[in-house]
Order: sequence, then C-alpha cells, then structure tokens
Amino acid sequence: MTKFVGLLHLCTPPMLKLPSIFKTQKHRSFNFRPRYYDADKEAFEERVRRIESELGADKSDLEATKLRIRQKFQNRRSGTGSASNKASNIRVLVILGILGALAYWILK
Repeated sequence: MTKFVGLLHLCTPPMLKLPSIFKTQKHRSFNFRPRYYDADKEAFEERVRRIESELGADKSDLEATKLRIRQKFQNRRSGTGSASNKASNIRVLVILGILGALAYWILK
C-alpha cells in the first residue's frame, strides 16, 4: 500500500500557477533589426568590381578569381538552367499523355 501511495505522489502533476489579472507576464522581446537588400545595387557593385579587375586597377589575381567564381554560382542559381528544366517538364508531360492515351485505348 505504501508503494502505491509513493507512485501516486510521483504521478500527480505539479501545482499549476493560478492566473492573475493584476500581474501579467511580459512578452519576450528580441533584438531583431531587419536588413535591406538592393539587388540592383549589388549587381552594379559586382559589375564595377569585375571591370576594375579586368582593367587591373590594383586588384590581385586572387580577387578576380573569387569574383568569377561568385558570379558563376549566382548565374547558376539565378535561373540559367530554367530553360532545360522547362524542356524536361514538357517532355515528361508528353510522355505521360501518350501513356495515358495508350492505357485508355487498351482498357477501352
């Protein structure tokens, strides 16, 4: 019997806090500062850096290489491959259409 009372004591939830209208909890606040991104300005600065590196305006080869690599990654990400994706999607839709028509003809 004492073991059961001990287990009952372990299973009871802790005392819940009673709500109060006089002292309410304050909300959490975060130090969030939104950033502003200007894509046109970024592209312009990148063109200026590329032109300066091509003209040799006190830039090392390492900086020019970093710029070229960054540009290639951005070009890949920006949607240069979207034309190939579009062609692939059209091809898949045509194949599905043909298979659907063939299945309809066989099951008819």
